[in-house]
Amino acid sequence: MGKFSKQGTSGLVRFLKRNYQNYEENLMNVIELSSKGFYFINENKMYFSSVASKIFNIDGDVAFDEFMERININDRKQFESVDSTYEVTYRYNISQDKILWIKEHGLFDFKNKNQRLAVISNYTNQVEQDKLLHRLAYYDSVTNLKNRNYFEKDANFLIQYTIPFALFFIDLNSFKLINDNFGHSLGDLVLKRFSEKLRACITYNHEFDIYRISGDEFFILFPYLENNEETIEIINKIISTFNEYLIIEDYKLIISPSIGIAYYPKDTDNLQTLIKYADISMYRAKYSEYHSYSFFDNAFYNEVLEEESIEEQIKYLIENQLLHLSYQPIYNLTLNKVVSFETLFNSKSKYSPEKIFTTALKSHLIVLLDKYIIETVIKNISEIELPDDIRFTINVTPKTFLFEDIYEFIKNLLIKYQVDGKRLGIEMTEQYFVNDENKINVIITNLQSLGIQIYLDDFGMGFSSIRNLMYLSYNHIKLDRRMISSIFINKKCESFLKNIIKFSQDIDCEVIFEGVETASELEYVKSIGGIYVQGFYFSKPVPISEALKLLKL
Repeated sequence: MGKFSKQGTSGLVRFLKRNYQNYEENLMNVIELSSKGFYFINENKMYFSSVASKIFNIDGDVAFDEFMERININDRKQFESVDSTYEVTYRYNISQDKILWIKEHGLFDFKNKNQRLAVISNYTNQVEQDKLLHRLAYYDSVTNLKNRNYFEKDANFLIQYTIPFALFFIDLNSFKLINDNFGHSLGDLVLKRFSEKLRACITYNHEFDIYRISGDEFFILFPYLENNEETIEIINKIISTFNEYLIIEDYKLIISPSIGIAYYPKDTDNLQTLIKYADISMYRAKYSEYHSYSFFDNAFYNEVLEEESIEEQIKYLIENQLLHLSYQPIYNLTLNKVVSFETLFNSKSKYSPEKIFTTALKSHLIVLLDKYIIETVIKNISEIELPDDIRFTINVTPKTFLFEDIYEFIKNLLIKYQVDGKRLGIEMTEQYFVNDENKINVIITNLQSLGIQIYLDDFGMGFSSIRNLMYLSYNHIKLDRRMISSIFINKKCESFLKNIIKFSQDIDCEVIFEGVETASELEYVKSIGGIYVQGFYFSKPVPISEALKLLKL
């Protein structure tokens, strides 16, 4: 619908005057029926339409000075510069605890500045709606802290004016455990209490602000904070604050933060890169044995970049089946023959198998790697003819063993490839058993029901070795290779080995000596009654074709 021009409007007024004798009365009716409010000022006297009286909660006419006293003192200044026509928005005090937002369009009489006609509307609902939308867009509903959107707005302002600042990236170390065990309601209370204590504990000369980014991740922005010494003072205050228990709903909870720090523009002048640097530093702190905070370090960042490259390489190798397996034989000295093979992997990648393994171990990629190796071994067994007593052992890491249904996975593969479970052995290191011993034993028992043998790998160097011997279900003990290298210099080691052999004979368990590399080491193993050996003295890991030749098939 088009708007009236000034000429059109004046023509309409002349039309009404010419055709309607009671023009003024009709115009008054139009004003009274309008959803807008009208008021008129003559000298210092104000006259209101019914709608305007209702909006302003005014009964009758009032003095203009009295009306202006009700308008917010900061908003009154707008009226000082208005011209013949104007538009203003202001806050009007209905009462001590109630404020309206008013939008006003006004017109001064050209001949008499003391006369004014104004059209007003109650804008409060729109303002409140805008405030709500702003809060939803820029504030966290749980902690009432600013959110990531607000952080980016504030940080970009500082960057725009090249104001240096420090970015703290904070993560709560035990929050997931609390959420999983006590529920999200308590988790929300923890987040709220943490944010309150965090703000209260920081005393700093410059401005700072705290933001909840997501989950249990927080940012703190410190303008003009540029040196490590002052930064460490703030960090120590935060860490010492959270050394104490948080008491929430009768629970005593320790909430310890890990903090990563990056500086603008010293570390980078790009905001997203700065966030990444602070994030990397936080994870470095989280897994550090010494500090719960870490500054951005370029050398460490390069290590992270290399890890990311290795992770991409692992995915590529698995997807394209380019990981190659090799097999190192385990010999029975009494029978003078190979009885089993340990499965190891290699590839034509520029990265060593050790780097690939350690990188995969830090992420869920280790599960993909373990599953790939397990299926490849079972598939290889199905494609070759083997003596009945030959077994292939596979190292399975704790992540795969504990957090995947390894029993169902292996059982289905054995069915798929028509392979007997007795052809397989699972090698487990002692780190498995620092978790849930009962759960571990259930999984072990299920695997053994398939005919699979269980090997305690790298045994003898863990803190719980003796306990594991007493309480776990296993078939073989593989002694840590460091024990073999120590036998000629440590008499205690010699005594321990002799007793382990005696113990294994009593419980009908095989002991395998790993890392036998010299003739003297082999002779020593024989002298103390060792039967099963593995090491470079006999063979390095070899492809399946060469492994079969060692069986003299």
